[in-house]
Amino acid sequence: MRDIPHFQEGTMVEVDINETGFTVIKCEERKAFSFPFSESQLLEGLTPALAHADLVVPPLASELGE
Repeated sequence: MRDIPHFQEGTMVEVDINETGFTVIKCEERKAFSFPFSESQLLEGLTPALAHADLVVPPLASELGE
């Protein structure tokens, strides 16, 4: 059954079950997501003054799960 549609182990499928039987459809492969910028590009030239580090508010105890 897996040979005809060229399924391999690990192939993602969608199964539709109804009163007359079922249908198995191969899911479309998702392209790997790629961020438009690297971390180093985002941090390039960043200083505490430019990041407004003096404006950072300490988290509340409830935000830390305490």
